Amino acid sequence: MLDLNNVQVDSNQEFDLIPAGTIARVVLSIKRGSDMIAEFSNEPLFKSNMGGTKWLDCEFTVMGGQFDKRKFWQNIMLDGGKVNPETGMPWTKTIGLKTIKLMVDSAYGLEPSDTSPEANTRRKLAGLEVLDGVDFCVKIGIEKGTNGYADKNKMVIPLTISDKGYIGSSSAPVTPTQPVTPPQPQVTQPNAQTQQAPEASASNTVPPWAKQ
Repeated sequence: MLDLNNVQVDSNQEFDLIPAGTIARVVLSIKRGSDMIAEFSNEPLFKSNMGGTKWLDCEFTVMGGQFDKRKFWQNIMLDGGKVNPETGMPWTKTIGLKTIKLMVDSAYGLEPSDTSPEANTRRKLAGLEVLDGVDFCVKIGIEKGTNGYADKNKMVIPLTISDKGYIGSSSAPVTPTQPVTPPQPQVTQPNAQTQQAPEASASNTVPPWAKQ
């Protein structure tokens, strides 16, 4: 018999959410699914539902600072759902590809408008699986919970070198088929005047190491 009565459990295991507007460098981890889309990957990478929508199940881990190693999760939709009549492409695919392009531009310090041969080469991926382990800069937000679910952190948008507050990588450039080496810890938090999270307090002020 396994008696768990004497096992001590922390009564306060919940974390306050990362404040909305926080900018941080994060590492991407793709949770493998059972579906493969040849256009996007060379291995089963996608999860799907009965409606035919397919997505990447992504985990983001903050690198350094007050929220070091904190995680949040988000799906990136890439197939299924309503079709844009003007392009014949599902809206999910259009939005998903834009998000992934920004992630790549952020990881490699590229201007979104950069169409040089070097930039174009970096945006050519052998498959989305090569992004597993890549780090890039994001703006973090808070998604309100529905149907009894609690609020949670989310990626608002990947930030690129042309965006205010962008945190770059300290690693040397690498090929698109290799993950980016983790940079020195950096996190930028929003100013108190622009703080959106209800749990904001004096403890969330910008620490000395944060990017201004």
